[in-house]
Amino acid sequence: MKKFLLSFIIVSASAYSSSAQVSFGVQAGSNVSTLKGDAIKSLNNMFDITNGMVDQTSKFGFTGRTYVSIPVDKNFGVETGLSYQQKGYKITGDFNSSFLKLLNAKADLINPSQYIGLDALAKVTPTEGLSIKAGPQVSYLVKNNLKIRSSVLGFNLLNQDVNLTSNTNEWDFGLTGGIGYKFKNGISLNGYYSHGLSPIDKNSNIKAYNRSGGVTVGFEF
Repeated sequence: MKKFLLSFIIVSASAYSSSAQVSFGVQAGSNVSTLKGDAIKSLNNMFDITNGMVDQTSKFGFTGRTYVSIPVDKNFGVETGLSYQQKGYKITGDFNSSFLKLLNAKADLINPSQYIGLDALAKVTPTEGLSIKAGPQVSYLVKNNLKIRSSVLGFNLLNQDVNLTSNTNEWDFGLTGGIGYKFKNGISLNGYYSHGLSPIDKNSNIKAYNRSGGVTVGFEF
């Protein structure tokens, strides 16, 4: 997929004429991420046994992107961008017994991972301002941590960070797409979804894949 992504960018860049108006833009916003796959299904089945005391939830994070948009004709173009995305997942312990609630017992397991991504998107503009984009994306893992937190009566019992970077697949190949609307002043509102195709486990023993989506506000020059 890396070769395809590079070829797509090169071909796309040579496809437009010298008179085409190339534009540049930046975007920033928040995203929601989780993990999907057979391993996560098994984990959720185990959580079902706890009768709601333990649950996997989505994790909120930050995303930012800078891009170049190249029009091919009035309603079609290509866009390539470099992005930063916080991904991962969260597991929360919600202890529903009266005694544990009295003690205000809490436990969280948070996995924040950070990626730098490169995408190459086909861009359709059905009407002025509105755009629909989709294409391949390759992301490189910068850091992957596991944060373990537990407390009782507001006092921390466990506060530990574990570095999982060396055990995580460095490259995440996937697909991404979204929809956006650019106002005449250059400001845009955008929504996107990223679908990871590479297992996050470096040895591919655990079939779990990144999934994330978010909203951003941007400005195009």
